[in-house]
Amino acid sequence: LNVLAFSVVNAYLLRPLPYPGGERLVAVNTWGAVSWTEAYEVFDLAVSWDLDVFIMLGEGRPEMTQGAWVTPDFLEAYDVQAAVGRRFASDEVGPTGHSVAMISHRLWRERFGGDPDIPGRTFRAFMSDRPEEAELFTIVGVLPEDYWYLNDFTDVLVPIREERAMYTARLRPGVEVERARDYVATLAEGRIVDAPPGFRVTVESLHD
Repeated sequence: LNVLAFSVVNAYLLRPLPYPGGERLVAVNTWGAVSWTEAYEVFDLAVSWDLDVFIMLGEGRPEMTQGAWVTPDFLEAYDVQAAVGRRFASDEVGPTGHSVAMISHRLWRERFGGDPDIPGRTFRAFMSDRPEEAELFTIVGVLPEDYWYLNDFTDVLVPIREERAMYTARLRPGVEVERARDYVATLAEGRIVDAPPGFRVTVESLHD
């Protein structure tokens, strides 16, 4: 029983997060008031995403897949490497970026037959809330088979195109959580609307 208890405590409480600089990763809540592009004075990377549903066309029957628009720092923060192909390039992010995608290992295997030459192949898809705007995406990489994140929206990852609130970030070396919280709270001042009574900007250890 003691061995079992220690195993659980070690796995979930003591062992650092398995990401680069995991001890410096923080969860950020500004009620949507501070963008992932705004706080690089205290963070050396900032992460945002926008969950979406992609309805893929062609390659047989249409298929509804869960995915997300992500910042390039998303891949670095969680040490996401491509099992096949590559990750996103910096010029593929933002409003002038390209329509590229990374797909899950499952989708690669089941929909594309595990084609080793998948980089460069394309798929057409529309988003669930924009059925009239089908778009052609070029696949640049495949996610690892054991890739796991906080939710199931990982069959399709595409570079984000607009400003979004940051959700997680990594502290710059030497920057304490309290300083980052004060800095972000100052940025958010005067911007927060419709927050519940007593809401405060938080920056907390992601491990915690």
